Amino acid sequence: MRSFWEVKMTTVKLATLMLVLAAGPALGQSVVSFELELGGDNHGAHCASGGNILFTAGSPSEGQVQALGSTITWDARVLASGVQQSGNGAGHAVKGVANFVFDLELYKDSIAPENLATDAVFESSTNDGDDGCVTAAAAFAFSMNAFSLGPGRVIDPLQGTLPKFSGGPNMDVYTYPNAAWQPGILLGMGAGYSKWNRTGGGALFTTAGVGQPPGPGDPTAGTLGTGPVCEGQIDTSSLSAGTYILRLVPGAGINVLRGDINLAANQNAFAVAADQVQEEETITFTPASAANPSTWASVRFHAGDVQQNYAIPLDSADANEPTSESRVGVPVTFENGIQQIVVDFASSVLAAYNGAGTITVVGGLNVDSHQLVNGDTRLEIDVSGSVNDTCYKIDISGVIDHTQVPGMEVDDTTCSVRAKVGDSSGGVGGVSDGLTNLIDANDVYNRSSITPITEDLARFDTNTDGVINLIDYNEVYNLNSAFKPPCP
Repeated sequence: MRSFWEVKMTTVKLATLMLVLAAGPALGQSVVSFELELGGDNHGAHCASGGNILFTAGSPSEGQVQALGSTITWDARVLASGVQQSGNGAGHAVKGVANFVFDLELYKDSIAPENLATDAVFESSTNDGDDGCVTAAAAFAFSMNAFSLGPGRVIDPLQGTLPKFSGGPNMDVYTYPNAAWQPGILLGMGAGYSKWNRTGGGALFTTAGVGQPPGPGDPTAGTLGTGPVCEGQIDTSSLSAGTYILRLVPGAGINVLRGDINLAANQNAFAVAADQVQEEETITFTPASAANPSTWASVRFHAGDVQQNYAIPLDSADANEPTSESRVGVPVTFENGIQQIVVDFASSVLAAYNGAGTITVVGGLNVDSHQLVNGDTRLEIDVSGSVNDTCYKIDISGVIDHTQVPGMEVDDTTCSVRAKVGDSSGGVGGVSDGLTNLIDANDVYNRSSITPITEDLARFDTNTDGVINLIDYNEVYNLNSAFKPPCP
């Protein structure tokens, strides 16, 4: 694949730049790497606006859930560190990147040519073609703040006038990516210094430190930090469900600033090939339905001819009557009727899950364990200690951050459930009303001798033996009462 340095529109400029940059072997301990992030905010930054504010970086977390149909902001950091081991500057710590270049690719499910997400639309809200701006599929982030003169971009000088901004290192050779070369790929985005200049004022100054954390020492280095250097948007409205992989592939010819020369003065040769350049950087995300509330169920194992788990759907809406778990746990005492609660989501909630968090229950139910399964779309909660004629309110907000699940409201993190053996009829939708009475007994009797049971009939198989018969009927009939467990 062609790199930034091979893009035809910049051949002459980049050839000149490469003559200035000293070359060296690509082995050693000076390292240039990249980091991808999602969910950042450019705060409406525009290439023709004088009122921009610093870019807010996204998250590098894997498995993020993004709203399907939304516009996702991506950003990329470049990092430079270590002591040069080869070529000019050997034995000295590098002082930032001298140039960087990369391609950006988007795949569905796995990285393979046939899996390129060709329906994805790369765009830039900053470089939208308005007011004299270029029209490009990405932008250089307003994250540079050299000597507190920003926000600026890596392509801006220390002191600039529109269309340039202030606070940048003045990487004056740059190119925006080609989005038309092949769908699913942004080809060739990068920037670099064409010269090292420390005379003529802030509009001409070059400043070191791109890709290095701020710190004391040489005032020409360490002042720019490791904030994102590039950002852009991905329109997901044409994407289908699945897991997507955003992949950054560094190009050839990435250099670092030498640490053996005085960068506070003009220099003819100032850079050397990095000893090591990261091969690639990836981040995964899942576009989820914009409406992604949780759905809840109480799950029990049923014996018989078809031995399997069956779920009773629970109504998590606070305004509605809580659903009852109508099946028996321990005979006679009827304890442990509630054994497992599952919460299903439209897509992976891995990025929102805290495995060390706590699920709270009002009413005394014990939470034994919890885990994500089914591609991280289901939360399984194993519980014990339920007492018949008791209502419990379960709150998963301690393990699922609803703000990280598109469309999920805070109310979706709670659900009430009654332990009420036999309460299988009479409520909304004919499921439960909090009472075990003759209506329930008759409904069980009318379904007796059904085998094997199905999931929609599992609530009538109160002893979970896989058959609805007179044993279940007698159990429900003998529990006939007008007591309705109150709910918290």
